[in-house]
Amino acid sequence: MSGLLVISTGLEQSGYFDTLVERHASRFSDERRMAFFFVILSFVLSTFLTNDITLFIIVPLTLAFGRGMGEDTGKLVIFEAIAVNSGSALSPIGNPQNIYLWSMSGVSSISFFSAMLPLGILLFLSLLLFTHLSFKSREISPVRIERKEVERPVLLLSAILLPLFIVAVDLGLSYIALPLILIAYIPFARVLKKADWPLILLFIVMFLDFGLLASMPGLSSMAGVLSSSPLLSSAVISQFISNVPAAIFVSSFSSDWNAIAYGVNVAGNGLVIASMANIIALRLAKRPLLREFHRYSVPFFLFTFTLLLVAKIF
Repeated sequence: MSGLLVISTGLEQSGYFDTLVERHASRFSDERRMAFFFVILSFVLSTFLTNDITLFIIVPLTLAFGRGMGEDTGKLVIFEAIAVNSGSALSPIGNPQNIYLWSMSGVSSISFFSAMLPLGILLFLSLLLFTHLSFKSREISPVRIERKEVERPVLLLSAILLPLFIVAVDLGLSYIALPLILIAYIPFARVLKKADWPLILLFIVMFLDFGLLASMPGLSSMAGVLSSSPLLSSAVISQFISNVPAAIFVSSFSSDWNAIAYGVNVAGNGLVIASMANIIALRLAKRPLLREFHRYSVPFFLFTFTLLLVAKIF
């Protein structure tokens, strides 16, 4: 996470996103078209990368487009968070809870993807519906902004480090790659200073071993009742301790990894704490969006979870 945060800060500080906006802003003639582009792109990328990596790429670009179009893109960032939570649900490596549940299940990646496909389709169609209803077909046009020159050394370094770090994470070598990344940015100290270190501190505090909760008598007895319905219990618990710890916790009492995966993934679009991706998106947005986030995320969660329960009944 720290490595991605520093690299994305480097890309943002290089000034490249502003140049990209200047070249391509005219392609978005109305608000809804721009929203669909970024939302669908976020959904697709999070299926092949991960939800956090996608946000570190997409959100700074979205903010740059907002500046270039003279638009407030706060709502769009919220929908990008919903999109990456939805898209990453499909893949066994799309988010941390899926990685954990996939390893626990022992099934192949194709079998995992096939099992999650119905949920992915449900979330994608719901995402398109909510995007259409939430954004207007209102004409927008680029505005003149004071653009800084692209700092090519920072851009080149960041562009090289991003894919290398993603590969290092996939190979389990992030503990080696992170110190090298920090050293590489020393000549560009501004990037290291601009990185959102309080966000990393927040993650360190939150990523406790919630699997240990299962050994506590009071909580284990309560979870024993909830685990009779792993889909419902994992969705509810995610709203209070986030979906990754919820997946670990509920799996201590149920081996139904499929139901747990459905529960924790659909729950990510509920309260802000339900998914780390939500916190990342709101921190990257650099403005208070908590109330507006829940205005869209909670209805989306209730809508998709209700459809999921109805589908399960019939």
